[in-house]
Amino acid sequence: GTPEVNNYPFTTRGMTLGHVIDLDTEEVVCQVMDTPGLLPRRDDERNEMEKLTLASMQHLDSVCVFVHDLTQGAGEKSSTIAQLAVRKELRLRFPDREWIDVVSKADITLDPEAEALVPEGSLRVSSKTGDGLDDLEIALHAALQRNAKRREESEMQRRMRRV
Repeated sequence: GTPEVNNYPFTTRGMTLGHVIDLDTEEVVCQVMDTPGLLPRRDDERNEMEKLTLASMQHLDSVCVFVHDLTQGAGEKSSTIAQLAVRKELRLRFPDREWIDVVSKADITLDPEAEALVPEGSLRVSSKTGDGLDDLEIALHAALQRNAKRREESEMQRRMRRV
């Protein structure tokens, strides 16, 4: 599908599913799910979409690509501090999850305060210019391979315990 890209927060209003297809083999490499963002609040205060987002993370064996918009244009509910609080919560909740931090809108210069808060190792991408998308593809491919290897090792351990 084609995502909605706009210069205001909360454009993702539902779960959007898609597939990554290897252009050489035409095989599905993986499924992709875009979920609505989370706000930094207690679970009992979350709306249904936030609960669905958390449930999908809990129950699907996945790689998390956490996209940050640190340009300060996302509104108070999605301030840099709010986004980083959600990231911290998710990292604590899912410590073994393959994780890729992405700072979007790389074509916009961040103010020095936001720049200082960028998580170490974050990839910077711009959907406007295409910058960083190749690096994201490489990082995602590597994370998917690590995730598949971990899944295979886990399955092998389960089989050995049964014997």
